[in-house]
Amino acid sequence: MTTETLTEAATSFSVEEPAVSPAVSSLPDEKPVKNGFIFRQSRESKSTPPFASLLMTIWRVGKVVIITASLACNAYLLNELSLQQIRMTSLEAAFRAGNLSKLSESIATIEGRLTLSRQDAQALADRVTTVEQSRNAVQQQVAENTQSIQRLSTAQAAERQALETLQLQFNALSDWKEQWSKMTADRKAEKSATTSTTEGASAAKETVKKKSLTRGPRIREQDKSLSPPFVVNGVERRGGQMFLVASPADAPTSLSQVRLLSPGDSLSGWTLTAVDGGQAHFTVNGHSQSIPLR
Repeated sequence: MTTETLTEAATSFSVEEPAVSPAVSSLPDEKPVKNGFIFRQSRESKSTPPFASLLMTIWRVGKVVIITASLACNAYLLNELSLQQIRMTSLEAAFRAGNLSKLSESIATIEGRLTLSRQDAQALADRVTTVEQSRNAVQQQVAENTQSIQRLSTAQAAERQALETLQLQFNALSDWKEQWSKMTADRKAEKSATTSTTEGASAAKETVKKKSLTRGPRIREQDKSLSPPFVVNGVERRGGQMFLVASPADAPTSLSQVRLLSPGDSLSGWTLTAVDGGQAHFTVNGHSQSIPLR
């Protein structure tokens, strides 16, 4: 606030002397007091004493000083208030700037965390893909192992069947060897008996030769054509079914050449039709032929 404003305010607060009322003027010696400082005199004495004038001046100056001090205080307070407002504005701006900075930092932190979360999610997805690939590989390996096991089982079953067949052939060959040994011994005994026959036996043999002159060639030709090209070694039973054990005539003792024949099987053109009554029945070239079992 300026000095001119203060001067105008002091002038406006100047004190005028109040008028002396008639009732009071009738009392020459009465000195009423108003406002605690102004003394009224009688009508006869209209001049102001020096002390009262001094008090009036002091009063007026005091009021001006008080008003001036009050205005100065108000101006100071207004200035301080303005400064406080400026400070508050500055603080608010700084607070906002600080909050914005913190907000930016928070946003940056959140973005960093989101980036890490995306990276973690991608890493997890890669791990899931790797696990799925491993699972598919394991499933494929299991399928291959299952197929291998099935092939091994099939091969094992075939080997077991072949082993059983070989066992049957071995048993048949063993039986045939026993029968062959027995037959060889019988033939040797028969040969010994034949060499010790008498002349009567020779004459009987000549008689037989004569009888065979008429039909002998045809019978010998028939016997020669129906002679089997294999040796019957015996019979083997398996699972309630009868098998005829036979081997080639040129290799009767070869285990690998032994054959198990069932009705309907053929060997060297001879087809087995039945095995009963100690004989094996074949058909060859449309003719039936029976071979005794040893």
